[in-house]
Amino acid sequence: MRCPKCRFDHELQTTECLKCGIVFARYQAALDGVSQAGLSVPVTLSESTPVGVRNDARRELKYRILVLPLALLVARLVAGTGLRMAAGILAMVLHESGHAITAWLTGRWAVPLLWVTPHGEQRSWYIVLALTAAIVFGGLKAWKAQRWGWVVAAGVVLILQVIALCLPAGALIVFLGDGGAMVLATILMATFYAPRESALYKNWGLRWGLLAIGTLSFVHVFLLWSGKTFRSERSRE
Repeated sequence: MRCPKCRFDHELQTTECLKCGIVFARYQAALDGVSQAGLSVPVTLSESTPVGVRNDARRELKYRILVLPLALLVARLVAGTGLRMAAGILAMVLHESGHAITAWLTGRWAVPLLWVTPHGEQRSWYIVLALTAAIVFGGLKAWKAQRWGWVVAAGVVLILQVIALCLPAGALIVFLGDGGAMVLATILMATFYAPRESALYKNWGLRWGLLAIGTLSFVHVFLLWSGKTFRSERSRE
């Protein structure tokens, strides 16, 4: 088993962590109490709360307040260095995904690739019905699992599909390349605030990796749209 606090792997079933010393039963009980109350980070910490839980809660609160602004600042600094090409590649993945997702919402086939996204010119009602069925199915599964956030997300996507079907598809697909990239980058940044019990929160590498991809891509596209990238390059020339 692994310690829920320091992740030290124990070969034997023990009651206390051999590395950080927490009592497993008390630590897990405190975490369960926080989760059942619907809180990602405890608002109030009593003296009876285990020290490890209190320290984790305080550290997580600092992360949630400071990490995103600092990550955006670092991404802005990266945009002024030679590493901006790497950020551009990440942003291009989201850019082409924006094209593809918009095409699917308008009932057209699309295949997102690097630098280009081939898509159909005519609407296919088979694609419309297949996408609608997938959204409804996902919403019902989330409803049964009482994952209300995902239920809301399914409803929002369904509404977006209806709106997309009523708008000019060609212009929408073109615009939501960079527009979709900024939306997707924002979603990636928002995953950093996932609830404590979620898989995103528990997977350290995935959580911080999505934050890095989101901030680098968002800043890159924002600078491109604002024209600051081109102005800075001309000033260096």
